[in-house]
Parts: sequence; C-alpha cells; structure tokens
Amino acid sequence: MSIKKLPFKKQLAYASGMMGWSIMTNLIIVMLPYFYLPPNNSGLSPLIPQLLVFGAFNILSLIAASGRLFDAAYDPFIASVSDSSTNPKGRRFPIMKWAILPAIVFCSLVFCPLIKGESLQNAWWLTVVLAGFFISVTTYIIPYNALLAELTQTPEEKVKLSTLQQVGFVLGINLRGTLQ
Repeated sequence: MSIKKLPFKKQLAYASGMMGWSIMTNLIIVMLPYFYLPPNNSGLSPLIPQLLVFGAFNILSLIAASGRLFDAAYDPFIASVSDSSTNPKGRRFPIMKWAILPAIVFCSLVFCPLIKGESLQNAWWLTVVLAGFFISVTTYIIPYNALLAELTQTPEEKVKLSTLQQVGFVLGINLRGTLQ
C-alpha cells in the first residue's frame, strides 16, 4: 500500500506551527532583558534588582539559565510521553493541542510583573512564569518536531518540510520584530 504524499497546503500548515513558536521564544529572548532591566536611557525603571550572585552573574541571567536547565531535563520526559502515546487521535496532536494554550498564557504573564517597580518578588515571579513557559513550549515543540518524520516518507520530503519549517521560524522572527 502506498502512502499519500502530504499536500503542499498541509505542509504550509505544519510549517506555520514553527512560526508561532518562533514568535513566542524570540519575544522572551529579546524583550525579557529590556523589560526587566532596561537601559538607563530608556525612561523605564528596572523591575528586578541588579544583584550579583557569586560575584559574577546577575540575577536575570541566572533566572533565564535556570529556566533553560529545567527545560533540558524535561525534554526527554516529554519525548518519551509523546513517543509512547496511544491516543486514538494520534501520538502528537493531542499533546500539542493542550500545550499551546499554556505556552501563550505563560508568554504573556512574563510581561505582567507583580510589582510595578524594582522587587525581588518580580524575580521570583519571573522564575516561576519562565519555568511554566519553557515547560509548555517544550510540551508543544518536542512532539511537533517528531511529527515531521511521521508526515513524510522520503528523505527529499523530509528536507523540503524541514526547510519550510525553518522558513516559518525566520518569518516568526521577522513578525516578532514588527510586533515590537
């Protein structure tokens, strides 16, 4: 039995998932430092103290790095859950469907500090919200990337779909730039 080739329209739909992921992660990467520790000439006040930990790392760097470290430990877990899923609606889609809403909510909450001025409470809030963001984004992107191999049959199709995915990523970066 031959398997049908994925129509171009569906390839574009799949690639658009990377665009949304790109917009959210790039908002966090680019805007987070500016929002919480703005430059002196910006007219904005800092939202977290510029504390140094171990005399070398500022608190914002440690918060961002800890979110990524937690994410790195979570990646294999969600990959295993996705790979072993027996959901009748598919291994990947149900997980992705439930992960996207919390990812959007946590991405938004990053830019809603508890206190309107400099505060350690904002640092703790940011730590918790970033952990939620990275967990939910990972819960979406790991099954999303694994889906590529299931949607295509030949190496040529895999390369084409992967290329479209990366175009979606770049478009997401450009769209994020226009949203600023």
